Amino acid sequence: MKKKPFKVLSTLAATAVLSCTFGFGSQSVYAATPSNGEALSPIDTNLIQEERLADALKKRGVISESASKEDTLKAVEKYVEKKKGENAGKEPAAGDSVTREAADFLKNVKDAKADEKEKANQPASGPVAGQEPVKGGLNGKVPTSSAKQKQYNGDVRKDKVLVLLVEFSDFKHNN
Repeated sequence: MKKKPFKVLSTLAATAVLSCTFGFGSQSVYAATPSNGEALSPIDTNLIQEERLADALKKRGVISESASKEDTLKAVEKYVEKKKGENAGKEPAAGDSVTREAADFLKNVKDAKADEKEKANQPASGPVAGQEPVKGGLNGKVPTSSAKQKQYNGDVRKDKVLVLLVEFSDFKHNN
């Protein structure tokens, strides 16, 4: 008889410890919901298939099934305008700092690539304008060694490939 109260107390204590561990130990974290104030991407109205959109809206119940064509067209236009948002067809006015930083980074990358392209087009030690190039010279090209075959131990797949050669008489390289 004396063992029963001890067993009940130990069970209650174990339950309390476990419930506190699982109940208070885990924190609920919810994903941030996007606000309606964020800039939306522009929508090209020429690409919207209005008939298919109208059918989809009717299936979802946004537009009534018995609506006339004119009412359906107006509802589709209203739906598209709603999806466009306030800044329809415009770039985001202020944007967030991440967008501005990304735009600045892309501009810097484009400028760097343009500089590299200009440097690549200019010969480092080629003939100056007005001078004839040296006959038999490299002509601004870098000498490279030819490619050599290496061993490959991986899987090999054989396919049938059709290759067509079309020659046109009016192109200079085919004559």
